[in-house]
Amino acid sequence: MNAQVTLACLVVTLIAWGWICSIGLIVFSSSLVGVSFSTIAFVMLDLFCYALVALALGFLIGQLTSNELVMNAAANILGLVWSFLGGVWISLDLVGEPIKTIAKITPTYYYREALEQAFAQDISAVCANMGMVLLFAIAFLAVGFAVARLRRQTTQSIRTKSTMSQTAQA
Repeated sequence: MNAQVTLACLVVTLIAWGWICSIGLIVFSSSLVGVSFSTIAFVMLDLFCYALVALALGFLIGQLTSNELVMNAAANILGLVWSFLGGVWISLDLVGEPIKTIAKITPTYYYREALEQAFAQDISAVCANMGMVLLFAIAFLAVGFAVARLRRQTTQSIRTKSTMSQTAQA
């Protein structure tokens, strides 16, 4: 069941990613004159990797709670914090060393680094940073599956105990 939910979310992620890329290419087409096709392709691929992080994190949050308000709040707060720490809103050159150190434990940091390296044409650095983003996605998805399994086992245990006590009473 969880694999089916994850695959359905992947389809939605692909649609959203395709839509965002299409709109970006249409709206900024005049700004992309002179930018190499490989740079644009790496930027789009990096965005897809980051979208997978959002998918995995959404799955994890969905396993932790079924309350939509909590899910939305957690996603918004994490998105805002990661955007700040990753250097999306302000340059990391403007913050102190402690923030730069903390930034390196967020997927947004590696997403932004991959973008910068794509425009610098450093393909190996782009791939390394996208790999880090994918590792975050894999880690969140693995934790989400572990939480789902733990919840299922706990629910089954409670049902078994309830059935046993009903049988003993009868």
